[in-house]
This record gives sequence, structure tokens and C-alpha cells, in this order.
Amino acid sequence: MRANEVLLGILNRVQEIVHMGLKDVTPEQLLYHPDGHPNSIGWLAWHLTRVQDNTIPRMDGGPQLWTSAGWHAKFNMPADPNESGHMHTPEQVAAVQPPNAQTLLDFHDAVAQRTRTFLEAQDSKTLDGPYDDARFNPPLTIGARLVGMLNDNFQHAGQMAYLRGMLKGDRWYRV
Repeated sequence: MRANEVLLGILNRVQEIVHMGLKDVTPEQLLYHPDGHPNSIGWLAWHLTRVQDNTIPRMDGGPQLWTSAGWHAKFNMPADPNESGHMHTPEQVAAVQPPNAQTLLDFHDAVAQRTRTFLEAQDSKTLDGPYDDARFNPPLTIGARLVGMLNDNFQHAGQMAYLRGMLKGDRWYRV
């Protein structure tokens, strides 16, 4: 199995968990968070998608969908390409109020498709290439950054699942 196929498998699993986490969730439930936990289901889905949408353009040179496809307007948020939720305060988390689960799913699916297209074109040589982002010292390879991005996505998707279980009290994951 090629490395990009492993990464594609992880991407597909994250997308599946996001879909299950947002199934039949109302706009009010998107904003639910238990006492002491600032992150909501809606913020987690938005954030993990923005992390992908912020990372892949640094690799393929294309624009972020957040701004180029007008997703920021659908979320009634600024077109700031640097805004991904990283280091958000509880007040900033609360300010992210997705209009509904379908808008989150549509945004996530569009970004995941772009990520999928990028991953399908990669091989071991390109994954070993440098990732151009001065925030990382020492510098990362493209493959290492993709692993970090998908790890972040998995953790936030798991948090979504946990909150959904608390909120809905149902079994959300198929066995």
C-alpha cells in the first residue's frame, strides 16, 4: 500500500465521522457545549475543516475554499485566510455560529474533495518534499504535515462524537 493511500483512508474516515457527528443535529445543538468545555460540535466541525482548507493550499499553491468559494459569507464570517480557529478563546469559539449542519457538511465535503484530489496525486518523493510554512521549526516535510493535519482532524472528530453522545444520548457509531 502506498503512503498516499493510507492518508486517503484516514481522510475518508474523518469525513465519515464528521457526517455521523452532524447527522440530524439542529442549529441549536451545533452550539451545545457542556460546562467547562468551550468547544461546540459546530465549532469543532468548522475548525477541523478550516485546518484542512488552510493546509492544502500551502502544498498545492491553490486558493483556500473559505475565501475563493465564498464559504466565509455562508458562515457570516470575515474572509480572513488565516482564521482557522487555532488558539481561539472561549469567546471566539462562541462567535463561530454555523447556520446549520448541512452548511457545515457541504463545506467539509468540498474541502475534503480538494484534499482527496491532492492526496491522490502524491507519491513518496513528493511526500518527502518540504512543507513551506515558517511556523514550523524545524521545517516539516509535506508528509509529516499531512499526518499532523489528519491527527488534528481525528481528535476533533472524536470530540464531536463525544459531544453528540452527551447531547443526543444515542449510539452514533456503527459497529
